Amino acid sequence: MLRVLLSIDIAVIIATTARGPIIALTSAWFLFIILDKSNRQLWWRLLWQSYLFGLVVSVLLFNPGPFILFGVEGQLPEIDTRTESRTSLWFEALSMSSFWGEGGGAYVCDSKKFGSPHNSVLSFMVSWGVIPTLSYIYLCVSAFAKVITTNVPKTRANGIFLLTGLAYSLVTGMLESPLAQLMTALSCAVFCSGLLRTTSTSESKRKLTTISILVASVLIVSLLPYRAYIRVTDYPTWHENSRSHHWAGYNCLAKPLMP
Repeated sequence: MLRVLLSIDIAVIIATTARGPIIALTSAWFLFIILDKSNRQLWWRLLWQSYLFGLVVSVLLFNPGPFILFGVEGQLPEIDTRTESRTSLWFEALSMSSFWGEGGGAYVCDSKKFGSPHNSVLSFMVSWGVIPTLSYIYLCVSAFAKVITTNVPKTRANGIFLLTGLAYSLVTGMLESPLAQLMTALSCAVFCSGLLRTTSTSESKRKLTTISILVASVLIVSLLPYRAYIRVTDYPTWHENSRSHHWAGYNCLAKPLMP
């Protein structure tokens, strides 16, 4: 059943030429192959079988199978490997970056061509500046290091799932979605809770960590209604051609007629 689901997943990815999921899934597979020595052969088999059967399903059911069946010209599937559009996004994001950041939604408001830098690190850099960006990079590197050093299979698996999403966010705008942010926070929580069970820390350090998380959570929850109120009251004044991303950023409220 797992092989069938993975094959269908790969088939959809190939049919839609989605390079982001390919990068994320392949990275996760290779991490399992390298780190899970006892099941290495299993992961290798899952890797080549999923890609092989996924390619077959894509050819038969998506393109060019149905096209040939109805006498229409089709083409073999291929993954989009062009980099011009991504590098344009990234260079523009770098040019907009500053030490303190420009605030939430700054990129979509000030970008001349694009709506997202399609890279979570650059998105942090443009919006929130150097310090939060370094903190985010530290989180990614620390998670990767913990995945490598942990000996608990379940904790390693949870860490690889987290890293898969983070790898995906490096070539997409995934982390700008509230749902994706929620799933990332939950994945971080699950991974960290597994680490705490296997790591010896002092009781005072545990209490300090708990209090810090509670204070940060209360502050965030307290500010959300105010931010929502501002957005709801100002939303009807926006230009009809405003981008949907405006809802997620406050900066654009200063330029309501911006196309």
